[in-house]
Amino acid sequence: GKVILPPVASAAVLLTESQNGHPPAGLQYTPYTPGMTIQPNSILLFQSNFDKAGDGHVAFVTQANASSITVTQRNFPGNGTFQDNGSFSTTNKYIAGVLTF
Repeated sequence: GKVILPPVASAAVLLTESQNGHPPAGLQYTPYTPGMTIQPNSILLFQSNFDKAGDGHVAFVTQANASSITVTQRNFPGNGTFQDNGSFSTTNKYIAGVLTF
């Protein structure tokens, strides 16, 4: 099925709300610990200082293992949106939490 997150001002707001015990309905928030096991179909929440604008970032996990997390994500480079697939190390210091179904 589709994943529809509620409209929020930014990914940073989504992270703050989740950390304060108010994740989106039907989702469970877990603080991220470097090296923890991530399940595919989870949503990574990044700290607000992950990007220059300071509004945070989210990414949908497609694959994960002990050392790498592969994601699909949307980025806005200023001239339109595009889909960007990539990988992060499980020790990435900017990952703040995980939303799971």
